[in-house]
Amino acid sequence: MNLRLLLLNSLLSLLLLPDLQAQDDRDKALKALEAEQQQYFRNRAKEEQAYYSERDRAFAQLLKERWRAQPMAAPLKADPMPKRPSQPLVPGTSAQTTPAVDTAWRKGPSKPEPYTKQTIIGKPIAPVEPTPQAPTKSNVLLYLPFYGSTVTLIQPFESAWLPGTPLTNARIAQWWEKMAKDPKSSKQVYAFRTAANELNLKGWPLFQLVKTYVTQLPISASHQRMLAWYYLNRLGYDARLGIDGSGSSILLATTDAELYGTTFFRENSTGKQFYFLMKNDKLPGNQFLTYKPATYDNAAKPLEMNELGFELSQKVQASIKRSFAFQGKSIHYTFNFDKNRLNLLATWPQAAFKTYAQPVPQLRELTEEIRKRCSSLSNREKADYLLAMVQNSLAYQEDEKQFGTERHLFPEETLVMPFSDCEDRSFLYATLMKMAFNFDVILVDYPGHVATAVRLGNPNKDDDAFTWKGQTWIICDPTYMNATSGMSMPDFKKVTPEIIALQP
Repeated sequence: MNLRLLLLNSLLSLLLLPDLQAQDDRDKALKALEAEQQQYFRNRAKEEQAYYSERDRAFAQLLKERWRAQPMAAPLKADPMPKRPSQPLVPGTSAQTTPAVDTAWRKGPSKPEPYTKQTIIGKPIAPVEPTPQAPTKSNVLLYLPFYGSTVTLIQPFESAWLPGTPLTNARIAQWWEKMAKDPKSSKQVYAFRTAANELNLKGWPLFQLVKTYVTQLPISASHQRMLAWYYLNRLGYDARLGIDGSGSSILLATTDAELYGTTFFRENSTGKQFYFLMKNDKLPGNQFLTYKPATYDNAAKPLEMNELGFELSQKVQASIKRSFAFQGKSIHYTFNFDKNRLNLLATWPQAAFKTYAQPVPQLRELTEEIRKRCSSLSNREKADYLLAMVQNSLAYQEDEKQFGTERHLFPEETLVMPFSDCEDRSFLYATLMKMAFNFDVILVDYPGHVATAVRLGNPNKDDDAFTWKGQTWIICDPTYMNATSGMSMPDFKKVTPEIIALQP
């Protein structure tokens, strides 16, 4: 029996106790449940503890060796060229009025509370560090709120082993050995893995769970980063710890997608790029210390940035209604979404474009509606329908004005946020074209602008099109208001863009 089913059955038994039963009987039942959960973690942790003991000793020995200085690299920029301050309009046409956002709660829990204090609807949201709710504690377990879900961990124990400051490699090695020898460590690792399996957390979402746990502990930010490093390694990820000029820790990890706007260092011997994951209070100088190239046991996985299939157990459902005109008709559509999911998506760092333009189940209801409405249209008309939808039902604004910094939006976010810019619209358009009509779409990246190109068959005489990998691709620009398929902005007609292939 898995942990979730065990919990549900046990909690159901508690709820079925007669109302007049003595409170102490209820307390005994709850203690029995907690003991059962604790035994569950204990049994699963024994085998893992035995497996890792020898590897922990070897890794601690490596940490004791001299750490070397490494240079920090300045964050990369996805595009150094500034974006357009306003949405361009096809000459000779009139701008359609983008309707005001109309939102309404769907039938569900009364006045549900999102996990973070940010509100998805109403005003632009800048990326923020989420403020966790206070976890619920018992004698042996910790019930940690995580974007509406409740994750069962064991009670915090790590502060007993924290090293003194300033940090040194010898102190860190000694701390690693003490952590690894404590049986609670393997129980906590298994608790993280259980939660990851139940919520389908991989890569960045799993890191966010670890971060949520360590940042609610009453310890220094430097020690929080150390704990996150420990658990990421035990969970199989290629995480690295560094020490800055003040003796504080730096948490880094490899990722499966290039990140922008994030400090990193490139390891010359392996070619890996390690990105700084948690904000440091200060980063004096432009160098830091870290151990020689090595991974803990088989902890070689990069953090997956493309894993969007997480399933939060508690949803805060909301909906948004938008409209646009196509072929002289007014079209209305509704997008239903989960606020908790969007709040977690908002934690993503700025990543490579292909991270964002990928099909997700959360868009299935909308794309099925689109497919039905367009069933009688030709392929060109289907492409134009979605161009009109994205161009005219969404308001345009640069990220710098909306967020104060460059930020890429997932398609789900673009449909909900008050504003979006060219790459956000291109991610959305590419995803809708793939999910609704199964068209092949690529991104075309110009200096200061992003659009798409689609395989729509033979181009018309006046189409802006090109050949790539033996196939004809027709420009479809979801930012160029009132443009149909085959029309690119005048500024880019003679510019050769970078081609970005998307996930199949």
